Amino acid sequence: MKMRPVTTLYADLSPRRALAILLIVATTAAVGILRPGDVRTLHLGNLAEELDDSLVYRAVADRVHAGEGYYDAAAIELEAHGYPTQSTFNWRLPTYAWLLGTLPDASWGESLLALVVILAITMASTILTSDSGIGIRMATFGALAIAEGWLAFAEPAYFTELWAGTFILMSLCLYFNGNWIGGVVTGSMALVLRELTVPFCAIMFGFSIYHRRWREVGVWLAIFAAYALFFRLHSLEVSRRGADLSAGRAIAWLTCGGVTSILSTARMNFFLSLFPVWATACYVPLAVLGLLGWPPRNSLPIKFTTVAYLVLFSFVGQSFNFYWGWLIAPLLAIGIVRAPFSVLDLVRCVRKSPGLHARETGI
Repeated sequence: MKMRPVTTLYADLSPRRALAILLIVATTAAVGILRPGDVRTLHLGNLAEELDDSLVYRAVADRVHAGEGYYDAAAIELEAHGYPTQSTFNWRLPTYAWLLGTLPDASWGESLLALVVILAITMASTILTSDSGIGIRMATFGALAIAEGWLAFAEPAYFTELWAGTFILMSLCLYFNGNWIGGVVTGSMALVLRELTVPFCAIMFGFSIYHRRWREVGVWLAIFAAYALFFRLHSLEVSRRGADLSAGRAIAWLTCGGVTSILSTARMNFFLSLFPVWATACYVPLAVLGLLGWPPRNSLPIKFTTVAYLVLFSFVGQSFNFYWGWLIAPLLAIGIVRAPFSVLDLVRCVRKSPGLHARETGI
């Protein structure tokens, strides 16, 4: 086994700064444990009811498979299940139904998603750990595989968040490896599946400007223009049908759920769903700590994406939107693997011990 040095960005901090960071992590965990409000928790024995949105999405996809138009099918199913229909954001983009509707049957969609997830996990556990030993590679693969354990229980192919989160992970891996073309392509695939991917694409667009990759800037601008047209046509189709349907209950998207919303979305890691909420309250700040302490400069997009979505989830979304957490569950899993090294470095700094620069490890 080849021995490699393990370092973090915390290794050379002053004792005072290191202690301050440790206190922030501990305080954040404590706030999560003592949070106000109820955190949404899934139970394996009752997934069919708790993830009942899949019933609507599957019904729509089945209708498209039978030859119906997406918007006609969605209008029927949304109204039949009591969903609000006036807002465009209550209607999924048609991409998932068009994709699944062209496949021979539903099992093909599950198999296709499983293959995409396996490919993304393999990419992450090799590309993102290229400077690490076999231990971190295996730990990363395991953490990601466990995080995506829902594939074995739910009907994941009907949740566009799972597809989009997987393509976000693939895009970040390709960017990490210096392949911006592949990063743009996979990022765009996430974008046409779920509009919640817009913040991620905006972040990558910002990085393309920062690094003065002008060809990439031009490609992103073209993609944004095409997407704006696509979403406008989608909105028009929704408005034509939504006006003829009952409005249903009103939905306010800006809810400022704060810590409770962050914990609810973070629990879309399959592993965390098996433990009490306090485990998630400790997990999230430690995962962020691990990501922020990760040294490579090309890891910045992963850090920005994770933090941006955590902030977004603290302000936007209802309690039943907890499954949005699938967008960043893999990124937090990558961070938790690296958290122990960050904590060790911070503790060493507090104790005024040497950092981990020269420490050799097989992990």
